[in-house]
This record gives sequence, C-alpha cells and structure tokens, in this order.
Amino acid sequence: MVGMDMQRWRDFRARYPKLAEQMLLLGSNIYELGAEKARGSPTAKELTHLLESAPEGACKELGIKTPVSEEALLTAVFEMGSSLLLEYVETGRC
Repeated sequence: MVGMDMQRWRDFRARYPKLAEQMLLLGSNIYELGAEKARGSPTAKELTHLLESAPEGACKELGIKTPVSEEALLTAVFEMGSSLLLEYVETGRC
C-alpha cells in the first residue's frame, strides 16, 4: 500500500461501507495474529482476495497498488493498525 492514511480510510469507508467493514474485520484478525503467524495465513489470503475482487477504483482510493501483494498488504495492516485502534479509542469507531 502506498499513501494509505486515515483520511483516505474515512473516505473509502463512506463510499464502500460493506467492503470497509469486511476489510476492518479481516485486518483486525490479522493484527491479532501478529506478523509471523499472519504471513501465509488463510485470513491474509482472504483479505488479499477481497481487495483483488474490489470494485474498480477502490484500491486506488486507498492508495493500494494493484495487483495486491500479500506482503504489502500485511505491512499496511500493521502500519495502520495502531492508528485505527487509536481512532477507535478516541471516537468509538474506525
């Protein structure tokens, strides 16, 4: 992922609420697994597939380069995870 930030996430979530909710759930599960266990996991593969099958333009809105690589996706989950957790603590949603 390149350029993923909280504003892009908020805009994406407003435009694609169902997809964003699925991404958030899978990303949370990956974050809980930790980096070593997440690599190659069914959850990481599911999130990668979800983004590969997202509506045209959705990945670009998030700053995700296509084709989606699992490694880049996992990096983004762990980079954005702490920001999303902080957002949740502060506002009750992310």
